[in-house]
Amino acid sequence: MKFFISDKAKVGNKYGKWYWWTDDACEVLATNEHLVIYSGYTIEKSIEEILLKDPNQLEQANGSYWAVIMTETTVKVVVDYFCQTKIFYRNKDRIEITNAIYLFPFTSSDVDRQEVMKRLSISEEHKKYIPTDSFEKWETFILDWSSYAGSPSLGIRQYSPAMCKTVFKDTFLLEPDHCLIASDKIEIKRIHNTYDSIIDALKMQQGTAEELEDYIHTCMSEHADVIKKKYRNIVSSLSEGIDSVLQDQHFPDAKKIMYNFSPSNAPFDYKQKAIENTKHKECQVDQFLLDKQSIQKTAGEVMNDPSCFYWDTLPSQQQINNLKDKPDILLYGQNGDNMFMHKPFFYYEYMFCKQTAKELSVDDKLLEFNKALLDFKDCYSCVNNIWDKPANTWQEAFWDMTKEQLVIELENDTEYDYIYDFAKKNTPGLYNREVSHAGDVLVASLFCDKRIFYKVMQAPEAVMLSSIKDAQIQKDILKKKFNYTFETPYKDQAEFNAVHIIKPMYLNTIKYCLVDHLPRA
Repeated sequence: MKFFISDKAKVGNKYGKWYWWTDDACEVLATNEHLVIYSGYTIEKSIEEILLKDPNQLEQANGSYWAVIMTETTVKVVVDYFCQTKIFYRNKDRIEITNAIYLFPFTSSDVDRQEVMKRLSISEEHKKYIPTDSFEKWETFILDWSSYAGSPSLGIRQYSPAMCKTVFKDTFLLEPDHCLIASDKIEIKRIHNTYDSIIDALKMQQGTAEELEDYIHTCMSEHADVIKKKYRNIVSSLSEGIDSVLQDQHFPDAKKIMYNFSPSNAPFDYKQKAIENTKHKECQVDQFLLDKQSIQKTAGEVMNDPSCFYWDTLPSQQQINNLKDKPDILLYGQNGDNMFMHKPFFYYEYMFCKQTAKELSVDDKLLEFNKALLDFKDCYSCVNNIWDKPANTWQEAFWDMTKEQLVIELENDTEYDYIYDFAKKNTPGLYNREVSHAGDVLVASLFCDKRIFYKVMQAPEAVMLSSIKDAQIQKDILKKKFNYTFETPYKDQAEFNAVHIIKPMYLNTIKYCLVDHLPRA
């Protein structure tokens, strides 16, 4: 599923001024005006229909795909809305574009040693964190948040040019919401504004829970039918979480992969039950050790991109690497959390903003907020959550803010200012492209569908809160549409101490990229 385009490196084939190479997994379509290299699918119309009519329409298409659209003098690279493929480019004395960073003909002089050292600068204090600490904290230690626009929240920081640097000079990752256009030089063109679109959706608050459930189910069914029609070897990545469980109901005949940690870092009795119930469905279950040596070894074996951001995809990367037959497509439950807002933050932010409209003193508003936290303590998204322990007070909910800062917000914000912070957190996660790059496989999610992504965010307050607290929308779809009673009691989110893999990850992936992997003509 790899491609490489250059205006100087004489590889593979030639079209106009461009040299190009692909492996056998890519598709190639020639028209009177274009040569198109592509992979993936679109939902409402087939990708081939779009390409034959007008390849530029791919900018707005819905699905999981990438396409390189060439004329004799120009190249345009388009990625699906949810950016489920990485696109890299070099833009100095030559033009080179690929979806596999190790295909660039790097030499040791291309390594940006200053950038590498910056990413390896971890204090001794940070190294002492134990595996049950937040993975997000470890990310914070490595990345310089001050260089990012907007909030250092998990979503918005990925939609920033600063996040698109690599450890190689003059080499960049195409940022989401953009396409790439090359002629004599490379230009990056914005084609979406996800942040603004989320804000617009959150302001609508329309429809009923039943209407929303029916719409989501219909869209997911249509999406699944497109995948099943085009691909035969389908693999479904399962956890015991509600996102992957709901997605998997649409693919009962797909092969399954699951993993668990050994020793476990949480009470996963129900996960063991899920594993046992799934084994008869041609399910491969792997155990992953959490010790320093095994994590380092695995990272060195399967990671191939120094710009990898989500190190917690490591077990999935390893599983894909170990499969006997590479799947045509891997289904990964990406984007459910972002769309259905299954994080304590969403509840904290929403209920805090609700206090701003009340005719109370600041202290009383904070007390009212504390009362609202009591209604969240036993909810699916909160109880026993490994990442975010249930907050009992505003001090715990907003641990990184002073009372003075909160007072300013209470006095100056409106009841609806939660929308802007929601939008930062709601920007789609980019797990799929990490797994895709490492495994050289097409990765997709039924939750990566523009239709339902924005429909969920238009939900009225009561429906939204039931989703945030208890994943009620998804539970009801499972019960009503599939007669499936969801039993996982809480959102656990397994994790491991990523500090141990940072150095071997950079060492091994950089060395891997310095080997010439590009087939020549």
